[in-house]
Amino acid sequence: MLKAVVFDDEYIVLQGLKTMIDWGQYGIEMIGTADNGLSALGIKAGVEFRL
Repeated sequence: MLKAVVFDDEYIVLQGLKTMIDWGQYGIEMIGTADNGLSALGIKAGVEFRL
């Protein structure tokens, strides 16, 4: 299963991406969200990822 993290500084966009998409249907596990750059760096530090 793929893992995804969504970063966006717009609250409504972040919530929409998190809730309106059935990530599991596409074989993706949502492991986190961040609403600013510092939060995004914190998540990045704790997760192994590939671009």
